[in-house]
Amino acid sequence: MLISVDDLAHVLTDASRIVVVDVRERDEIERTGVIPTAQHIPLDVLASALVNIPLDTTVVCVCATGIRAEIAVERLQTRGFAHVCNVLGGMKKWIASGYACDKPYVCA
Repeated sequence: MLISVDDLAHVLTDASRIVVVDVRERDEIERTGVIPTAQHIPLDVLASALVNIPLDTTVVCVCATGIRAEIAVERLQTRGFAHVCNVLGGMKKWIASGYACDKPYVCA
């Protein structure tokens, strides 16, 4: 399932309803930041971090353009998550649309 950046921005006003998971690598996060309230869980460690996300939560996966997020969606679905979606256009679309980004890491 896909969600547009506009729809995501709208549902983030009630962030308790969803968990946004950014599956990009740390260096990508350092360059562009993350969607506010997003959890940074790189794709390669997603499986081990799933214990922190309740199965009944809506999970929105995001990466740079949507390819890795789609892989994350598939992995989450195979582990029992029923409400999972991918951000259409990824962070490139989020940033191009003028939405805010948080910078959780200090660049060295």
